[in-house]
Amino acid sequence: MIKIRVTLLILIIALLLPLASCQAKIVNPDELSATRKGEESANFYFAAQDSNTALEVRLPSKWETKKADDSYQLLDGDKIVGVVLFGDNAKKVPEGFDTEIKEKKSNDIDVNVHIGSYKESRKEVFYRVTYTYTEAQSQRCIVTLEINQAEMDKTLYGWLTKPMLTAVREDLSTPTLSLSDGNNQRSVLIIGNSFVGSSYIGHILKDLISVGNQDCAVASKSIGYATITAYATQSGGDYQLFRERLAAGTYGIVFLCGLYSENDVNNIATLKALCDKSGTQLVILPAHNENATHIAAVAEKYPTLPLLNWKQQINAYERDGVAYDDLCIDDAHNHSTPLAGYIGAAMIYNALFGEEAPNMPSNCSVLSPATVTAKLGSHTARPEIYVPEKDIIRFSH
Repeated sequence: MIKIRVTLLILIIALLLPLASCQAKIVNPDELSATRKGEESANFYFAAQDSNTALEVRLPSKWETKKADDSYQLLDGDKIVGVVLFGDNAKKVPEGFDTEIKEKKSNDIDVNVHIGSYKESRKEVFYRVTYTYTEAQSQRCIVTLEINQAEMDKTLYGWLTKPMLTAVREDLSTPTLSLSDGNNQRSVLIIGNSFVGSSYIGHILKDLISVGNQDCAVASKSIGYATITAYATQSGGDYQLFRERLAAGTYGIVFLCGLYSENDVNNIATLKALCDKSGTQLVILPAHNENATHIAAVAEKYPTLPLLNWKQQINAYERDGVAYDDLCIDDAHNHSTPLAGYIGAAMIYNALFGEEAPNMPSNCSVLSPATVTAKLGSHTARPEIYVPEKDIIRFSH
């Protein structure tokens, strides 16, 4: 009897071993290789029908999309490497996708990752990256990219988990500002978070003003992770000092970054009230990681408030051919580079003085004039920028 039981156990193990060998192993994000470094990427755009807000995700530039019923295939040549899903298909996680990773919210987009296999085929593992966001018309949108694990590495995972929201079409005409208006102080302040610091936008604007022989003092302040709400409501320290200086009219014009939530949109009113009392001019200057939906909400809620859309100006140059890596640092937040800082500073210079910004001085420690000429010289940022409709995958809610 014991011999029969042992024989049966050996047979069962022999039958199960091939099944186990056929089931692919899940590779978690921290175990992925980093072999895609240096490969060119491109922005892929997904938007609801008739919406002016698009979800922007970086993918390998050689990939293409192909319509397939109610989804899109992602192709590398003739090989299917993934699919794009919308609505209920995007929301519902299939059985077998048991590994869940909730990534940190990126640019007001919820990013959830599920890894697993379909019941009918355990030979392949997929990464399901689901994006949930609210677009300008307050509609909730859900998009899922399902990528074969065989295509995944740390670089691609980083691209997938750092999405952006961008306007499909927007007028970028530079508003006219005057230091002679308001309280007549010939000084400006650029204030925000680490994107102000990483880009050196204040440093660069100061150099441009010096080269252009203009009369204007420049100050800048960056506090890590600071938002408009923090600048408007937090007590003590630099936040309190900032509000006191607004109330005192220390600066002629304040350029404000930090727009990441509906609270930030509403709290602009607090800072605007301080500026109105002191004659300080307040200008909204969205950094590159700020939310297109909230930028549109500011334009609607405060129609008389000047808006210099630094974010979209950077995007405009990228669409005209400037390399993404020349504009964004390869770090956890894709911080803006000094070249992106020059783009923002040049916008401010043009708005203040009504003329094109000069090139950088040769002694600038953060950005050489040769770099500006080489990287931006043959490119333009058109006053009205848009994502070509042919580049957008539209979906129904």
